[in-house]
Amino acid sequence: MTKPRTSRLLVAQLLLVAAAPYAQASNFEYTVIKEWNNGFQAEVTISNTSQSAINGWVVNWQYESSTVSSSWNTNLSGAKPYTASNLSWNGAIAPGQSVTFGLQGSTSGDKAEQALISGEVCNAQAGGGTEPAITAIDAAAAMGTGFNLGQMFDNQQHPATFAEASRKIDAYYQQGFRNVRIPISWTIDINGSRIADNNGNIDLNNSRLKEIVKTVDHALSYDDMYVVINAHHEAIIKDNNNYQMLETLWQDISQLFQNRSNRLVFQVLNEPHFTNGNPMLPSNLRHMTGLAYNKIRQINPNRIVVIGGNQWFAANEMARTWPNLDQVGGGNDPYVMAAFHHYNPWSFHGEGNLKTNWSESDIKRPIDTMKSWANGIGQGMPIYISEWGTNWNKFKSQMDCNNIRAWYEALDYKYARAEGIPASVWDDGGWFKIYDHHTNSYNNNLYQCIINGSCEYSLQDSSRFNSACQ
Repeated sequence: MTKPRTSRLLVAQLLLVAAAPYAQASNFEYTVIKEWNNGFQAEVTISNTSQSAINGWVVNWQYESSTVSSSWNTNLSGAKPYTASNLSWNGAIAPGQSVTFGLQGSTSGDKAEQALISGEVCNAQAGGGTEPAITAIDAAAAMGTGFNLGQMFDNQQHPATFAEASRKIDAYYQQGFRNVRIPISWTIDINGSRIADNNGNIDLNNSRLKEIVKTVDHALSYDDMYVVINAHHEAIIKDNNNYQMLETLWQDISQLFQNRSNRLVFQVLNEPHFTNGNPMLPSNLRHMTGLAYNKIRQINPNRIVVIGGNQWFAANEMARTWPNLDQVGGGNDPYVMAAFHHYNPWSFHGEGNLKTNWSESDIKRPIDTMKSWANGIGQGMPIYISEWGTNWNKFKSQMDCNNIRAWYEALDYKYARAEGIPASVWDDGGWFKIYDHHTNSYNNNLYQCIINGSCEYSLQDSSRFNSACQ
């Protein structure tokens, strides 16, 4: 017999809670109690860490190769993943108390696997049940102003850790931002780590994935925060039109997050261009998106799914990419949203970037283009600007250019928000820096320009094209 081994804790979100903006309801803990040749016994403990009673719980987990043969003190179903829910007598958990259920199974190796436990609980004060579905239209109205966790889980610029991500999420939330987009690269190697294999199968024991799950749960623990996750840099899928890989990937993602709040949103494939920058063939993108959509719908019928264009997610790509909605519900699915990226008119690498003499029509034109598609072919589909911003930090070590401030003031507050379009500014902590990962504080006042629609201009010169723009 070995000593009991406990898996790392995951904090799950509290559902149906009134008022509390940051309520962590419960911990789920998986412990291997006994091991023997090709066998194991384990326990799962649900602890109520909130100040109100839990009235019902559901947890799930998945093994690479182990199987469960029996369980006690729970209703067990499924296999990949396993799902366990309360019995009539152990669904209520008072504050500070816990319940435990057990299971026994077999392994294909010498050691019992450690399982990644996730789940949901219900608050007794709200009458139990699960969180209701949220239509894409209602979500768009609630998402408001948001930000990206850029260059964290999609490449190796910043440490891919919960500690690093949670500080940024907390800082933005405190300023009034209510959606966070988490770009995730599943199929590329980052610091020697790939979350998904060449078939799209997710490795549940991947260390980066565990940090992602904790980050998602942390953001969702704010009961009015929306979280968008995507498939970000996936060259192997895009270059090879590997629709089967994308299909399997989203099947596994959907299973992993099956019981999360409906405030978790799935964006199928980010900027679907080839490595050489050329666009994907629209019909190929529609086909693979449709397959991924079907897998998501089999597991999450009410999960919001986000679609976009076939190259850089520009607004004018939607009409050529989606001449119809046949592959995503045919216009009859209220849980589909359309996204585009708004970098107009900034040249991504242009040396004249800071002093570009933009006009407000440069902001308005892509929005109008997207609205035209949404109100026509999109049949009233809501719109989401999942990236916007400009790369000021490539040219200056400090942000004091009023021309940049004016653009950040106008795009979200004056145009997107006025149209009811949620928007997530691209903040990568680098060229597009707003939040500084080294100091764990804001590098500049662009966050105030965005959320308030106004901010303080340069103390030396308040003109639009001040010296810091030259």
